[in-house]
Order: sequence, then structure tokens, then C-alpha cells
Amino acid sequence: MKSFDYMFTGLLGFSLMSMGIFGLANQMPAEKQRGSYRRLRAAPFTSGQLIISMAIHYTIISLLSLTMMIVVGMLLFQFNMRGDWGIFVLMAVLAAFMMVGLGLLIGGWAKNENQSAPLSNLISFPMMFLSGAFFPIYLFPEWLRGATNFIPMTPITEGFRLVMTEHAGLVDVLPQIGTIAVWIVVIYIAAIKLFRWE
Repeated sequence: MKSFDYMFTGLLGFSLMSMGIFGLANQMPAEKQRGSYRRLRAAPFTSGQLIISMAIHYTIISLLSLTMMIVVGMLLFQFNMRGDWGIFVLMAVLAAFMMVGLGLLIGGWAKNENQSAPLSNLISFPMMFLSGAFFPIYLFPEWLRGATNFIPMTPITEGFRLVMTEHAGLVDVLPQIGTIAVWIVVIYIAAIKLFRWE
């Protein structure tokens, strides 16, 4: 296995995080400042329906970006996919949906970019450095390894790495898939409850 193959899986997780958090967390407060959501509030749908529809839209965009990265990785850097593409697609859809939910949670709660920008950084920096995206978790001190279990991006990077570099099957990544599913439920409940129309 080339070092690129190992790092590439972390880059894919980082890409989903960037698309989900930084894109939506900045865009939604800007839309609130323009009064877009205030006008939408008169429409016959709930905040939950708005959140889910936006989540589907931005999840598709994130997956298209992820697909482009994989194509470039395979063509230019000879990335070698060792696992099953079907399992990877399942994990990628769930991971993108979860990361978009984090962006919706931050952007939906924040009134303006002065609130969303610090909160985005506060959430994203631990995920970048403690999820195993760039630094292997086994190199961390033992007390820090336990903390990585509470980072939302950890099951994404672990799952991607198991499938793409270690030929893991569906049963092998069920713990990661289950953890991502739990995060999805928690994040979207919070995003709907905390959403502000203006």
C-alpha cells in the first residue's frame, strides 16, 4: 500500500467535512441577513422540511465533489481501491448526510457570520486533528485515543480506511455505520429544534 492510499481516505473525510460545515455554516447566516428565510417562513412547510430538503440537496453536491476527488486520485495518483465499492458508497452517502447536518445545525442556529465562523472552527478543528484524517490514532497518547471516539468524523475516516485500504466487508464496518447513523439522528434533531428563521 502506498502512503497516498492511506492519506487519501483521510482527505476524502476532510473534503466532506469542509463541504458540509464551512459551506452551509457561512451561507445560511448570509441568507438570514438578506431576509430569505423570513420570507420562506410564510410558505406552508415546517423548519424540519426545510432542513431535510436542504440536506438532500447539499448531500448530492458533496457526493459529486467526492466522486471528482476519487476520479482524480485514481487517474493521477494511481489510487488502488481494495474494498467493495457498494459498501464505500453506502458509507459515503451516510457520511455526507451527517456532515451536511453539522453545517445545517451551525448555520440554522447562528444569526450571523460572527456567530457561525467561530462555532464552525470550534467544531471542525478537533475533527481535523483528532479523527485520524491526517494523523494515525494509534500515535496519540492513550488518554487522547479515548477522546477520539466522541469525534463525529472518526467513524468516517476509520470506515473509509477499512473499506478502501484493508478490504473490510460490511460486517467489519457495521460499528462505524451504526455510529454515523446515531450521529445523524442526534444532529438532525438538534438542527431542526435550534433552527432560526431570522
